[in-house]
Amino acid sequence: MDVDDESTDEASTIGARAGMIRRRRGLSLDVAAGLAGISKPYLSLLENGKRGFNRRGLLEDLATALGCSAADLTGQPYLPPDRASADALATLPAVSIALHECSLFDVPDIPARPVEQLAALVAAANRHVDETRYQVAGQGLGAVLSELHVHAVAGAPDARRAALAALAEACIVAAGIARPLGNGELSTLAAGRATEAAALTDRPELASLTGMTRVGALVRLGARRRARTVLADELAAAERHADPSAPNTASAEGYGMLHLSGAHLAAREGRTADAET
Repeated sequence: MDVDDESTDEASTIGARAGMIRRRRGLSLDVAAGLAGISKPYLSLLENGKRGFNRRGLLEDLATALGCSAADLTGQPYLPPDRASADALATLPAVSIALHECSLFDVPDIPARPVEQLAALVAAANRHVDETRYQVAGQGLGAVLSELHVHAVAGAPDARRAALAALAEACIVAAGIARPLGNGELSTLAAGRATEAAALTDRPELASLTGMTRVGALVRLGARRRARTVLADELAAAERHADPSAPNTASAEGYGMLHLSGAHLAAREGRTADAET
């Protein structure tokens, strides 16, 4: 359906920005449309202001495909489209505070619930993210992150190992909430902390998953050179554990996921030959 007169100017402005960013990224209409999950003709109509961003999530999908934020396309601060998104957005400040207040070397002096209880909360939050129930996934996540940091730094050896794994997964959850809400900086911060925590575990498949999450966050932020560097490091680390003939193939599968991230990055940058390898 054609956009009405009142929204034509807005659609034209967003479309023009999308086209400019796409060309700066060196992406063809075919590649950008494929990454956004739409057809090439439809993307052309969007860029020329002949279609509006009426489908929920279309703006976010296109921003992700172009490696920018929704605000980059609209020129305005991110505005949540509905109550659920607004509620999800309200959970992010606590997540940000937790990640800035805590590190894997220094934590506040606060009480922490048992690691098993915190890990169960992370698993539940992860399921909510899978169901795009971000407002539920984010409830209490800041406190969970802080308490897992406490165990990861000051806990007994067994508790520390379990806390590091749960912390890595909790940070993936945080990145998964922040990304669709347009907070690329927080998504990248959370993904980076996930990578740091996973590196201290004995789970190479978790390290690969967090590495893939971090690469994706960096790409969406526009830090493509850094994304390539991180990807190369993660691939080198994962290759040492990738044995498809092993009884547990999780490490090999993680290595494969990183290769897919590399192909995705190459496609975004128009490196067709690399994307097809």
